[in-house]
Amino acid sequence: MRAFFESLSHLYKFTFIFLYLVLVEVVLQIRSVPQSLRRSCKQSSFTREYLARIEKNSSTFMFRKKIRPDLNECAICLLKLEEGDRLREIQCKHVFHKDCLGSWLQHHLATCPLCRGLVLPEEEMIELYRLQAEQEQVNSSNEHSRWLPALLGGNLHGLY
Repeated sequence: MRAFFESLSHLYKFTFIFLYLVLVEVVLQIRSVPQSLRRSCKQSSFTREYLARIEKNSSTFMFRKKIRPDLNECAICLLKLEEGDRLREIQCKHVFHKDCLGSWLQHHLATCPLCRGLVLPEEEMIELYRLQAEQEQVNSSNEHSRWLPALLGGNLHGLY
């Protein structure tokens, strides 16, 4: 009978440890949601910087059929160009609706939808990628510094 109660005691300890680890994992998962949101905000600041550089390196104009009779439709949305549409001409000389190109560039970083040529000069893209990598490294480092001590036996105060 004594062996039975010792087994239950060990089972109780293992159950407690298991539940503690599950609790820590749940806390980490809950904490990762705000971290992910912060990361996405930082990515959008990267995207804003990226789009600002595109704005600086490309021209925007209102479509006039008399001035640009060679243009018929936006290759992104496939809509016929109308008088007064806001268009953007990029480095490779392809032209798109300004908003369509902005959406494209947020999802397909740095390439023309038609020729896949770089939208920004290569040096600027390298600088942007370097800045993005540094920011991600800082974010990752900050995130790990918060939960690592708790996993190594410290307290959970930093997690709440």
